[in-house]
Amino acid sequence: MNIELKEIDKDKVKVGDVVGVASKVECGWGSSFRHSRIIPAKIVKITPKRTKIVSDKFGEHDKYENFYELNEDAAQETILAEEVGELGNPGWIPCSERLPENAMNVIAQFSDGTVTELRYAGNGIFEGIYEYSTRVIIAWMPLPEPYEGE
Repeated sequence: MNIELKEIDKDKVKVGDVVGVASKVECGWGSSFRHSRIIPAKIVKITPKRTKIVSDKFGEHDKYENFYELNEDAAQETILAEEVGELGNPGWIPCSERLPENAMNVIAQFSDGTVTELRYAGNGIFEGIYEYSTRVIIAWMPLPEPYEGE
């Protein structure tokens, strides 16, 4: 898939135009797997010498920030960015919604807010030094990928 974001010439932007503003999403530090959400924003103010451009969603934009056309490529870029964001941070999964696979090590959160690594044994039981049930474990998330040195 070849996505080419089309920049908009800032000298041609007018108050009232809706442009795409890039919001970068990365998966991991120094990752080459990066995409940008292209978020629609309406231009609400432009100074006479075009030194400042202001949008409704982001406020003031600096002179180095690019604006993009809101086309099919921008939509595809946004979809990829959102998928990358979900991979990079799957977030907490409530035990009431779904439980981990059996024998899976996870990060688990107790009802008092304490967070630790436990292994899911199945049947609503998490194991560490002791066994805990889903009455005290309220949420979990998969472990991150292990660190691989340089």
